[in-house]
Formats: sequence, C-alpha cells, structure tokens
Amino acid sequence: MILFMLDHFSLSATAARCAIALTAVAASTLMATAQTEPSFSTIENSAIESLSARSLTRSIPLREIGLNDGARLQGLGASREFYFPLPRGLKYKASLVLTYETATSLESRRSIEVLSGERSILLKQLSATPERQTIRLPLEGLDTSSGFAKISVRYGHVLPDNRCVDIRFAGDHLTIMPETSLELAFDKSAIESVASALTLMPRDVTVYLPGRELDSREFAAALEAARALRESGRRVKFDTMPGADATAKFSNGNMLPSAATLAFMPRGQVPFATQTDGPANWAQGAVLIASREDLELLAANSRAPLFRSGGKPDTSASSLSLINFGAGPAILVSGPDPQSAARLIGSAWQAAAVKSTVSSGAEAWQSRDEGRFTFDRLRTDLTPRDVVDRAQWSITIASKDLPVQRKLSGLRLHVAVAPDEANKNAVVTAFFNERMMQAVATPSDMRAQLAFDIPEGLAGLNNSLRLVVQRQPQGGECATMPLGFPAQLLGSSEIITTPAAEAPRDFFEMASHFRDGVTLFVESRNAFQQRGHLAMLTELAGNLVPARAPVSVRFLDEDAAAQSAGPFMAISARAPENAEPAVRFDQGRAVIKGPEGRTIADLGGLKNATVAQLVRAGLNQGLWIRTAAAEEDLVPPSQLQLDRGNVAILDKNGVAFAFSTERDRLIEVVYPDRLSLADIANAYRPWVVGALWLAFSLLVVMSVHRFYARGRGGKAA
Repeated sequence: MILFMLDHFSLSATAARCAIALTAVAASTLMATAQTEPSFSTIENSAIESLSARSLTRSIPLREIGLNDGARLQGLGASREFYFPLPRGLKYKASLVLTYETATSLESRRSIEVLSGERSILLKQLSATPERQTIRLPLEGLDTSSGFAKISVRYGHVLPDNRCVDIRFAGDHLTIMPETSLELAFDKSAIESVASALTLMPRDVTVYLPGRELDSREFAAALEAARALRESGRRVKFDTMPGADATAKFSNGNMLPSAATLAFMPRGQVPFATQTDGPANWAQGAVLIASREDLELLAANSRAPLFRSGGKPDTSASSLSLINFGAGPAILVSGPDPQSAARLIGSAWQAAAVKSTVSSGAEAWQSRDEGRFTFDRLRTDLTPRDVVDRAQWSITIASKDLPVQRKLSGLRLHVAVAPDEANKNAVVTAFFNERMMQAVATPSDMRAQLAFDIPEGLAGLNNSLRLVVQRQPQGGECATMPLGFPAQLLGSSEIITTPAAEAPRDFFEMASHFRDGVTLFVESRNAFQQRGHLAMLTELAGNLVPARAPVSVRFLDEDAAAQSAGPFMAISARAPENAEPAVRFDQGRAVIKGPEGRTIADLGGLKNATVAQLVRAGLNQGLWIRTAAAEEDLVPPSQLQLDRGNVAILDKNGVAFAFSTERDRLIEVVYPDRLSLADIANAYRPWVVGALWLAFSLLVVMSVHRFYARGRGGKAA
C-alpha cells in the first residue's frame, strides 16, 4: 500500500478573497443566529450511532499517512489536500475529526473551508485571537472510487483597504494538527478480500508466531511479512500466539516464556477473538504464521468463531487467508511454502487479491543492472507545486534502490517552471544530504537542468535530495496579491551510478550487493532466540535488502560456521567459514585506538557484546552479527540502522558505536591481554631503542679500542 500526500499552495486575487471571507462571515453569522441549526457538538456521534456488535471503528490519523507533524498553512492563503487510502466498494459511516491551531499578527478577516472531494462540508470564520479547536464533521457519500478519500483544507485572508503585505512575513498560520483523523465505522463482514484487509490494516501490526520452534520456511515467511509491512510504513513487532505458551518448550525442556517476558517485544492486548456488545475499535493489525495444527490449537482457545463465514481456510496450499482475530480481520499465512504466500503482502499485484483466500505462485525477479534510472521509477511525490515565492520537493534515495553492485555517483535533474506574469526567471537550487550542490536560473524556455556529481563519501544509507524553486514576488503598490504559477520536478530526472568496489568498505554499500538475493544464516537454539533474531533481521533487512530481492533462510547448528555461495547475512557465534573478521572474540579485552595510538574506547571483554561487521568469506561478501552470549542481552531492533563503517557495537538502544578499520587506518582494534612481539616492542619502544643504542655504542668503543691496541702492539715490535 503506497501512502502519499499532495501539497498545493495557491494565492488568489483580492476580490476573490473578499468574496470567500464575506461568505464565511455570513455563514458563521447564520449559524450563530439560527436556533434550529444543530451545533458541532450535537452531531459529534452521529456518524457511529446505531452500530451493532458486528461493526468496526477505525481511526486513520494524519500520522498514519506520513504527516507526523501535521500540516501548516500560511502566507495569507493556502490549501492542502490529504488522501486517506480506503478500499473501493465498502460502505462507511465516516466523519472527519479536525483539530487545528490558528494565530495571526495582522488585522484581517480569516476563513477556513473543508471539502470532501469537491463538496464543501465546512465554511467558517476564524477568530482574531489565537485558538485551538476540534470539530467533528460528518462525511456523507464519501467517494472512494479512486481507492482514496480526498479531503481538502483551504485557508484565506481578507485585508482591509486592499493593503499590500509581503506574504513571507505575514506572521499568520493555520496548523492542522497530527491528531486530525478520518474516523470510519463499517460492518466487519464487509471486508471480504485480502486486499481490503491489507489496505485498512492499522499502522501497528503484530506478526504472531507459534510457540514452537519455526522451520526455515516459516522463519522466512515471518521475515517476508514483516519486511513488506515495514515497507508500507507500518510498525511491526513479533509475539507468540495466545494459547501456544502452554505447549511450547525450549529445546532443553524449559517452558517458552510468553512475549510479556521479552523486554524488546512489548505485549499489547491479548488478541483472542471475542464478542462485544458495541462496535470494536480496530487499532492493532495482525498477521499469523501458522500450520494446520497451530490453527486448530488457536481455534480451540478462541472464545468466538475464528473462521469466517466462508469456512476453514485450506492450509494445503500456500496462501493468504482472512480470519477473525482480535477486533478486526487478520491475515493468515499458511501452506507448504509460506514464504511465497507472505511475499504477496508486498507484491505489486496486491490490489488484485479480491478474494478471502489468495494462493501464491512463482514470481520472477529481475534486478536492474543498468547504470542509470529515472525518478518515475522511484516511489516519490513528483506532483506540481504552485510557486509564489518558493516551492520545494524532498526525495529520499535509498542505497537499496540502486542497481546491483553500483554506487551513487551523480544526479541529472529536469525542472519545468511556468513563467509568471512578469516573465521573471526562477532560481532552482539542489541540496544533497543538506549540502548545496548546484543552483541555476531558469532560461527563456523555463526548463532548468541541473547536473552534478556526488563527491566520494557524501552518499550513505538513506540520502536526501531537496530541490527548491524560488522567485521574487511582485512588489510595490500592488492592487492584487501575487498569483502562484506551477513548477514540476520531471520524472525524466536521472540517478547516475558507477560500479561499486568489489569489497564494500561500509555497511550501506552492501545494499546493492543484496539486490540479486541474500542468504540468511541463523543460529537457532530455541524459539526464544528465533524471536530475537527475527526482530533484528527485520530491521537490518528492511534497510539493506531491496523489497523484492529473494531471501533464503538456513538454520545453523550451535557453534557451526556459515558456508555461503553468495551475498549473506549470518547471525551466529562463530564467524563464517574462511572469514577474517576485523574484530575477534578470542583475544580477550578489546581496545579501540585512534590516530597516534590514542585510546578511543575500552570495550572490555566482547563475550557479552553484540557486534556487527562486514566480512569476506572466500569470494563472498556478507554481514556477520555475533550476538551476546546471554539470551537476555539480545539487542532490540529499534532504530537499528547500519550506515557507515565496517564494524558496529550494538546495545539495547541500537547502534552504540560504529567505525571503520580500513579507511586510512584511522581506527585500530588492539587486544592488550594478548600481546604480540610487535605490541611489546611498540609498548617498550624507548627502552628498546635505548638498549640498542647502548649496545651499538659499546660495539663501536670496543672496535676502536681493539684498533688502537693492535696499533700500539705493532709499533713496539
């Protein structure tokens, strides 16, 4: 599911603004004087009243569509459009809960208008004093034919005496707060397809696993599902299915603890399928990895029907199926090849999953091996912007988007800018990772082209490109406010790549090596350890492995070494076969030294430290994660991003310290407890030099003494 937001800022003529503002004043006056008109508070619950126990409520806040800070409208007039993803064909009772803050330093009349699609649902005059208000607006006849619900907010000013004000310093704003949400109520039985369930699934999703140890196919399926959900912007955690704890045990016979005992996996509400008297709030999504036996155990522990009206899912085929689990529908991943079924969650053909059970099939993978590719192949917003004084595009270019074994080397940007009424040139400026790269003025044909190389060392794991178009608005005694004229970053803009080094020197360079596929070697001692490794691999693979790259999983016996035939990730106690890791774990205490031998960090013994490092095993490049010896010291996956460096020390908060042992030899790892002859010579260098100098001096004195002694003896004879 691709979530996006289109941003439009526009300014109209003063006469039009006067009409809008006067309409707003009239509308607000009529609302205040009409006694029979219901207030906003009286219609607050009209959208969800008379709902049965079979109904679900679902709240989609702005945070869920990528607007963590809400949206700010300013400059005497602006508009913003919000697109909430919704399945087609479902019947909703919907309302918009709009929370806004507003303030101004100008003497003016301001208004706000809210539209559902192209239909106005609110026209209101704003107070002259700063205010914060929450309004619930019923949405009748919500149009979801395009797969989205479009909500627009318009903000306008009317200044007395047609004064001319520089909009850049107007000192006003209308901020749509991030808690603004689209609230839905619908019959849970109306969700009849896998595609609809995935579209409406909440932002927080739990992947439920059996209480037993997973086989390699189930482990890969859980990872594929988590990667796909994470790619769509959801937050994923792992948990054990209810009722499974009673039968699950460690390989040593101890009981498997429930997820409540896992510090890195916060446990939410127990998601048994239950029947309630009123509508249930669907706030937690669920994906289950289960075999036929696991499903029967779960059904036996549920207090309400687990299976939908269509009957029990067929687990003999690799498929995604809808079941009842918790408040809303859940996705069941099952079958002899659950990994291929889980891959459907992130498939480009997800929208075609129009049934309650969808079987998987072979899907060909073709990597991009060309040296350049265009922006229209990136998942980013290239929609036009209206330029009054400035417009901006912000684009992320991830290392995992690059072709196999290629590195980012340059950008070629094409920007079309419409001429304004005075035919003034605009200035287009490009920033890469917040460093200014190039600025050009638009030529007479108003199409700017920027071309620049990326310096070595500037690119990383996730790179930001910020493109700014600026134009000086009309000044002086203006009779009308300046208008906005469109500009667009064209999809023909290109990302230029060059061949990457055969042996990556930084973590982020492994991303392009994984494009053709990666093998995961996982040391599996028990189900508890599998949960921790899954959480860690979800974060690592989410940042370093392309979304559609093939992934295979191989379990290692305890203290076994990985043997790879291609790019790999290994989580094991022993280094991969034929590998020469930069940091060793059999040398005692480790100390990191910088230039001139200065101690940067004393790591102590590495037995209880989790270390990630790049290794070369024979002809293959990979990432080796050596976890802490104690299971309770497993690293949580929060903010676990490996970017620069080839060695990283991990703790409970993610990456504690990352460094490079190869780049100009600025960093060196030494082991004081196990010194070599060279280390001893380096530590006692002054004494060694002094001893050698003394020995040399004695040798010279003795040689001179013998020479003179022989001379005197010969003369006497």
